[in-house]
Amino acid sequence: IQVLLRLVSSSVPANLLDSDQMNEIQANAAEALANLTSTYGEENAAQLHSLGVAPLVLMCGSGNLQVRRHAALVLGNVSQSDEHRAAIGLRGGVEALVYLCEKEDDVTRANALWALGNLAWHPMNQDRVGRFFSQLVALCESVWLPVRTNAMVCLANALFYNDKNRRRVENLKGGVATIVRQCATARDVPQPVQEAALRALVSLSYTDRMVLVLGREEP
Repeated sequence: IQVLLRLVSSSVPANLLDSDQMNEIQANAAEALANLTSTYGEENAAQLHSLGVAPLVLMCGSGNLQVRRHAALVLGNVSQSDEHRAAIGLRGGVEALVYLCEKEDDVTRANALWALGNLAWHPMNQDRVGRFFSQLVALCESVWLPVRTNAMVCLANALFYNDKNRRRVENLKGGVATIVRQCATARDVPQPVQEAALRALVSLSYTDRMVLVLGREEP
């Protein structure tokens, strides 16, 4: 893990003149890190956190598409506990993943949203994610199912017991309506999206003011 982390975080991973070969080395190292952290998640996550998560966050800014795709997977894999989620949030992980959501590549977006969904279980990260609700709600209507599903899951997680984020959705033009539309019949909306949207509505309906708003919305 130390060797792989050094390869993906170094601007010159090898003494080579071929830039394409250097890009391939970093892409392979990033993919290997993603595989390692998904197999023995907690043990390898602990080792990566002991080395510091800053290089993982910096991977999101790589010019290499494959590194960016796998950076999000690594961050998601190593954010399975509150302690690890907090550490990644403090190192700018939420903002780095939101940056990936702005990329044109749908695989990168889907991976980044999946990682954000994991991070959003932590209260401090919920507030960080809440600052980007306008982008997140827009992604909830993506035509590509993995992006749409992961965006809705992230939104539902960020709303969980978080009144500040409930108010953000309430004040966001079209925010509540977007969630309600994702609760249409299963024939119109895929089941994973529908399930996450219903979780979001459960969180929104904890307050009387939102119950009144939801009562006026139509799918």
